[in-house]
Amino acid sequence: MKWVKNVFQIPYLIVIFICLIIIARIVWPNINYDDTSFYLTLLAVIIFVIPNIGELFSRIKRLKKGDFEIELESKLDSLTEKTEKAEEDIEKLEIEEFEFKSKPDEIRKRIIEYTKDPRGGLISIAIEINSMISKLATYYQLFKNVKHISPIRTIDVLTNRGLVPNELQSLIRDFWIVRNQAVHSSEFQLTNQQLYRLLDLGIRILDLLSYRKPMTRK
Repeated sequence: MKWVKNVFQIPYLIVIFICLIIIARIVWPNINYDDTSFYLTLLAVIIFVIPNIGELFSRIKRLKKGDFEIELESKLDSLTEKTEKAEEDIEKLEIEEFEFKSKPDEIRKRIIEYTKDPRGGLISIAIEINSMISKLATYYQLFKNVKHISPIRTIDVLTNRGLVPNELQSLIRDFWIVRNQAVHSSEFQLTNQQLYRLLDLGIRILDLLSYRKPMTRK
């Protein structure tokens, strides 16, 4: 019979065992119904009401994963919109205001390699962005020691002084947040499409960093 089969399942056996302990504590006066009995009762109720706790945790994890994926897609959409707006705004600037320094050939070759492995490429493009920001700081002689200054702090100073387009400040900050969440998340695996989207945005940010204020000639 079905109920007999259910009784011999592990959760029900645990409940029966706990109930026997509780009854024994009540029947024999020398065994008090103390805190231990209370927690055993509580455990029995939980196991009885939720017989498959593992499945419950699995559902919670799937729900959490779904929320993460929705949030990530939303952030990618927002980041794409910001990148497109930054590109449009820079195109409207007067040519004399900012000059474009094209990337060296070796960087272009590396970018081609990045597209072959989007996850590794995403890490590498972040290093390229870091390097570009450090070079800009050195070019404008912003700090005595650039190595000890974070790229976010550096780009803040660059934009506040009007040395690079203002749009880069929030754009790079948001890119860094999404990139870190994507690369360092151990629980979730990004799809290739999501990785390529992030990689494409990183490459476009690298292009935007190529616009700089010309050095004042004395």
